[in-house]
Amino acid sequence: MARVRPPLRIADADADAAAGGDPGAATIGDGHRPCLSIESLPRWGAPHALVHCEKTIYDPAAPEDGLRLLVMRRYPRGVARSRISAWLPHLAPTLPLVRWYHDTKREITARWQRTDPERFGEEIDRFWRTYRRRYLREMKAQRTLIEFLAHIERTLGASLTFLCACPDHRICHRSLLKELVEGARS
Repeated sequence: MARVRPPLRIADADADAAAGGDPGAATIGDGHRPCLSIESLPRWGAPHALVHCEKTIYDPAAPEDGLRLLVMRRYPRGVARSRISAWLPHLAPTLPLVRWYHDTKREITARWQRTDPERFGEEIDRFWRTYRRRYLREMKAQRTLIEFLAHIERTLGASLTFLCACPDHRICHRSLLKELVEGARS
């Protein structure tokens, strides 16, 4: 029987204080073990930190990355947990959307890339608009988590780097997630 992870949550500071916890503690975790807490984060102090989405999980870490956040539903094989700050699978597209993304992109590429490059560009644009709409609809349920990340970036001056395995960040959910966090920051 497969073990089901409880949903990611942002701890309610008042409820945690009533239960005997730290009243100012805000954490992201599975309800039992926080995987990211405000108290555990270093104070970067940058007035306007950045949100990055250009790197993949396989790219080496750099000091300017800040928090390296893996946003994939399934953890990639062969990647050490020490290479990331946190794994946030709830910010990745659902598995049916991931399958649709890969199948559709593969079909468009096979059919149009070599035979009609202009048509290929049009089909990829249409594909991206559809994917974007579906992913943003899924992320409405994760608004609190996105606002929490924007809060971390804004108040602590922490740079956020969203990571996944997609080689091209321009047609990846990381770029959409970056837009969502930057929009929540305003």
